[in-house]
Amino acid sequence: MERSNTMCHKNYGDLGSEFIIEHRKIKTLNLWIALIISVIFALCVDLHSKDIYHLWSISAVLFGVLVFKLYTKVHREIVLILPTVGVQLKTEYLLGLKCTKFIDLSRITDIVINEAITLHSRYGMDCLTTVYEVSQQKLFLTQT
Repeated sequence: MERSNTMCHKNYGDLGSEFIIEHRKIKTLNLWIALIISVIFALCVDLHSKDIYHLWSISAVLFGVLVFKLYTKVHREIVLILPTVGVQLKTEYLLGLKCTKFIDLSRITDIVINEAITLHSRYGMDCLTTVYEVSQQKLFLTQT
């Protein structure tokens, strides 16, 4: 059974809120299936008896695709809402790369969450609704 995304909400009262969304890990079953299909394909085209250059070229491409997949896989997203300052968005990738963006409160006029919702992601919609409602409350209701 696969683990879905998890969300943690830390409410700091008038100081703000923090949302930590942990994404599920890479499905290892898919990687094993891709490996088995690749080996079967290599045997069908008789790759093991061909020039070693072809074998190393295909291996390098597959390794590059794996590294790219790991490099771009988001592990954790953190949204820090500070009512008097602004919003900080932090994205942490699986291989350790971190990207932080700060949006000053004077530049925020409304909250728009641009996220794809599919039929089977009901939990994701609940998380996004919570983030939206708390963001609206902390950023705009406290200013009046």
